[in-house]
Amino acid sequence: MASRPPELETTLPDGTRVRFRPIGVDDTQLLREGIGRLSERSRRLRFHSAVTSLSDAQLRHLVDVDHHDQEALIADVLLGDEYVGVGVARYARAAPDDGVPEFAMVVEDAWQGRGVGRLLLRALFAAARRNGFERLTAEVLAENDRMLRLLREEAGAVTLRRDGSAFHVTLELPPRQG
Repeated sequence: MASRPPELETTLPDGTRVRFRPIGVDDTQLLREGIGRLSERSRRLRFHSAVTSLSDAQLRHLVDVDHHDQEALIADVLLGDEYVGVGVARYARAAPDDGVPEFAMVVEDAWQGRGVGRLLLRALFAAARRNGFERLTAEVLAENDRMLRLLREEAGAVTLRRDGSAFHVTLELPPRQG
């Protein structure tokens, strides 16, 4: 098992403190509650269906990562004196011999458009780079124009291939910073 990535802390444009930390098995309930707080549209954009909840096995799969072939980062914002999870981004290879991991990300509706997703995506890209990956793939619904725009702005190069109602996205990770 690879080592867990470090926690990163920064400030959003509105002054809110946010930290990005690796997910762990103790985050199962946090993930369950977060999915419950998403709007129907946000759940559909993330899961490509009208998911209302995930099974215990599905949640366990999402939180039990090896920090190399699979990584997931949680975005926690500081509200008062407590950090609250508002987003998660992950990548995973289906098998160790799969060349390019697939990634996905979701941010709670109240925090969309405030910079959380952009910074979370950058943190995930950095984790993937640290683990030796140069590219990621994703399936993004064609109507998810905000995600498609964000990927074009943050990735090194983006290739889109339309497949029905979704785009198959392949992106080159930006060069490693510092």
